[in-house]
Amino acid sequence: MAADSQSLKPLARIRVTGRDIEISLPGRLCSRDLNRLVHRAFAYGDTDSVHLDPLICKLQIRLSSGNVDTKESLASLADLMVRKTIPNKSLPDIPITEAFTFRRWRGVVTALNIQNQTLGQVSVMVPRDISERIIRESLQSFRGLPGVYQVITARYSRRIIISYDPKADQTIWVRALERILYPPARFPELIEVPTIQSLAPNINLMLCSAGQFLYPPAIPMVSAVLILSRIPQFSRATKELCRGKIGASFYRSVIVICSVAAAAPFASALAEWLTCYWERRITKLLVRESQDLIATLPQATAVPASGVRRKFIPLTTGDLVTFDGLVSKGELLVRDGLLIDSRSAPLIRKKKGDPLFSGYQIIGGQGVLKPFDDVDEGRLNSVIQVVAKLPIRLAEDETLNGEARRLGDLSVYPNLALAGVAYSMGGLPMVGAVMNQDWMASPRIAARTEFFRDLRIGLEYGAMIRTPEALKCLAETRVLLIEADYPGLLDLRPCVTSIESDGKPVSRANSWAHILANWVGDGRAEALRDLGRASDIDNVESSLVSYEGGRTELRIEGHRVVLENLKEGGDWPSLRINIDGEPSETLRFGSTEISQLARTFERLRALGIATVVYGSGASHVGQITGVDAIYPDIDDSVLAKLRTILKDKGYSSSLISSRSPDASLIDDSPVVIGPLVHIKGLNVPTIELLGDSLDGLPELVLVARTLKLRIGQASARTIPTNLLCILGAFSGIFNGAMSVVIAHSGVFGVSLTQSQRIKQPKRKTS
Repeated sequence: MAADSQSLKPLARIRVTGRDIEISLPGRLCSRDLNRLVHRAFAYGDTDSVHLDPLICKLQIRLSSGNVDTKESLASLADLMVRKTIPNKSLPDIPITEAFTFRRWRGVVTALNIQNQTLGQVSVMVPRDISERIIRESLQSFRGLPGVYQVITARYSRRIIISYDPKADQTIWVRALERILYPPARFPELIEVPTIQSLAPNINLMLCSAGQFLYPPAIPMVSAVLILSRIPQFSRATKELCRGKIGASFYRSVIVICSVAAAAPFASALAEWLTCYWERRITKLLVRESQDLIATLPQATAVPASGVRRKFIPLTTGDLVTFDGLVSKGELLVRDGLLIDSRSAPLIRKKKGDPLFSGYQIIGGQGVLKPFDDVDEGRLNSVIQVVAKLPIRLAEDETLNGEARRLGDLSVYPNLALAGVAYSMGGLPMVGAVMNQDWMASPRIAARTEFFRDLRIGLEYGAMIRTPEALKCLAETRVLLIEADYPGLLDLRPCVTSIESDGKPVSRANSWAHILANWVGDGRAEALRDLGRASDIDNVESSLVSYEGGRTELRIEGHRVVLENLKEGGDWPSLRINIDGEPSETLRFGSTEISQLARTFERLRALGIATVVYGSGASHVGQITGVDAIYPDIDDSVLAKLRTILKDKGYSSSLISSRSPDASLIDDSPVVIGPLVHIKGLNVPTIELLGDSLDGLPELVLVARTLKLRIGQASARTIPTNLLCILGAFSGIFNGAMSVVIAHSGVFGVSLTQSQRIKQPKRKTS
């Protein structure tokens, strides 16, 4: 078998055994060669499976079990290998370094090990190198794909049981499952890990243990070492005292002094070591969770080097967009795969000339993507980089550290009062037994894990929260300043104005309104949902059959339903419903005086946040959306003065913009909310939207305003164990060291419950 000189070398060795054709090729194969081989092998209709081993350059083709002439098949395969063009078929991504077997299952070529159970149900074997937890979280978005009814994971048998619609297109969920079980190769993201200084706590614990229990004459020496290691803490306590503040640094300094004065430094050293232990534990937890969160996101390919021209990328059903670009050809039905709960993501139609960003999954249609040349990184890679830097950002973030110190300071005065009572009853030994409690480690644990949970909730609502300071600014916001040309702000909310039916007593458009809303892919979905609520009819199952040329073919209640857009003028195209091959109904849409953002603004108003639209066109937009104030003739300098006036009156403001704002607007670092691709490089707390929608903003405000409360509630879980130690110390049951150990059981409870919360984030029910 010979191949063209541009890809495969000649002199391939061929061996035929039964219905197996084994081809051994000289030299090593590049990725282009592998794709070409597998693509052309499956272009032959009688090819059942292909086993590919890149390391030994061997290709084994198994023909179907029917009466197939092997010699004739060999000749057909040879013709396909040298032919310039072959039929375009969807194929999975091919790993370069691993041996894989690709099979044809129900017309779909896949690397999955699929075993049929019954009609409409299969089991898929799970590779052993993938953790069960990553699979479980990744399948949350998989369950929302068209044609998938139910997904069950079998823990011990390493299988996934899938119930699907046999009449729907299987390519969509097969490709999605391949990306979960066999993610395409990309450069690994290195998680930045903060440094935890543990040398001093380890040395202090070792020396104090030896002096306390093995060689008591060494207690003065080890006490001196303990005091020398706490000089920075004494310095902070002195500065706070000079400012009239008695805080956590002063409290810890008193603990050390009392322990040394009572010749019992071990309890203080143990408390220091345990606090360092919990610091390391929570750091490892956040690093692991960050890695798992990146693993659950769609896998993006590496960005080409600077100056390398990016090629046009063909897209078809089941593909994942890996670069930001423009649709240069075709029409696509897409869904955002970056959301943690992508089932809540609406379907969107993309036509020629529309921008399409990385992380979107192709649900139907075919097209060609022209990547942007002036963007160094895609939307998906931007999110991955933020998560990769999250552990070190949380460790160094002053907002979270300040909240942890504030909660720690609240316990200082009550504990000092208890220490005074203990001193009057039992002197310095009793003071050490009472004061050596851990009131400080739990707020630091709760602060970091609660923000991590908020980050995941933000992703669920389509927003990337860069820093905890952004949440703090959002919680304090009382006025939202919205740019008038913000994407989506001018879109009117449509309504159904008329339904032309075929004369049947029950209109299909009314009974199927909720289903049709899931598939129209534009603003008309809201009008159809309103129609469905008015009809008060339960939703039924539907599945996508095909999407081509703007026509959506569905399977609803056993009927073949085709949706067509009719351009008849007006703000929105009409929708024709063809049932079982016959035109049945036509829906026509008009625009109401309420924008899609009006409901969001009403919810923000209920939270005490006023909305202001500024800039050219603000008068028209403001009247439609019903904002609280309109400033049509305003520039950046005037807007900066307006922000200053609002600030002087006690109204903190934030910007919602589709472009990078002027430096005069961000001098005092407000939170800036806007599309991720437009506001990169800002050195202010930003909440970057993965899309243009602001629908999730009220939920983010609630998350931001409850962050401090949730940190306090989580930290309060240490109170019962600390009270137990204090009562035990007064009754003579516990000494200082024993009290410290028992008190840290409360910190253990905080760490355990918080880790479970970020592993299983709360999801939307709608």
